[in-house]
Amino acid sequence: MRQQSGESEQVNGIPAGSMAVCERRLRSGGGCPTLADTMFQPPPPPGVVHAGTWRDTLTLVFTAMTAIGTIAVAIAAVWGDWLRTRFAPPRLTLRLREEGVPVPRQGGPTAIYHHIRVENGVSWRPAWSPAEAVRVLVVAISRRGPDGEFHPEPPLAYDTQLTWSPTEFHEVFPTINDYDQCDLGSLDQGAPEFRLSVYAAPRNFPGSVAANQAIRVTIIARARNGRSRPLTVQIAWDGQWFSNPNEMKNHLVVSPVNS
Repeated sequence: MRQQSGESEQVNGIPAGSMAVCERRLRSGGGCPTLADTMFQPPPPPGVVHAGTWRDTLTLVFTAMTAIGTIAVAIAAVWGDWLRTRFAPPRLTLRLREEGVPVPRQGGPTAIYHHIRVENGVSWRPAWSPAEAVRVLVVAISRRGPDGEFHPEPPLAYDTQLTWSPTEFHEVFPTINDYDQCDLGSLDQGAPEFRLSVYAAPRNFPGSVAANQAIRVTIIARARNGRSRPLTVQIAWDGQWFSNPNEMKNHLVVSPVNS
């Protein structure tokens, strides 16, 4: 039923600018309303909903969500690694395991090993922030002098990497999702000195502790996409050996240095 009201035409209470009226006019040989007609129409009476309005709105929302999702997938595919490094990088932390571990050598004496725990992240850090190609490096060594003070050794020719544990079955540049462990060093029964455990070292590498000596070693974990804060460890030995680890820790003292 058509109703005339000034310049506005309504069909069963639906404004003439609606899609439904336009389709009806076309079927009856008429034409759609002009832009001026639709711009100057009065608002619909209370309770009257334009035909097709809610469908058009839902279609627009779904189209926008699809476009946003497509763009997000493309960004993640192209810049995903950069975004992880920028907004959720790995968080490497070094912790000394102060208790020595006795390790029997094949066909030889027992050795006391000390280890460094390499942790990535905290409880709230997402698991998709792995640390890639991690190395634990010795970056500085100082030695206790006759005056009781620690004096820096000459600078190392290059940063020296500690061995991962167990060395025989561990890759050299691992990816760490949660934690891993490397060797700090070891003292063999009957050996004259404690030695840092490294893959390779320059000829003048001062990474050993003889009887009644002490050194401080500064190490850092470095990955392709992050690094840790430095950790300094003090190693002192009085020259005595005991097979019991609880007794040995009083003679080979390995402890972190408060920064």
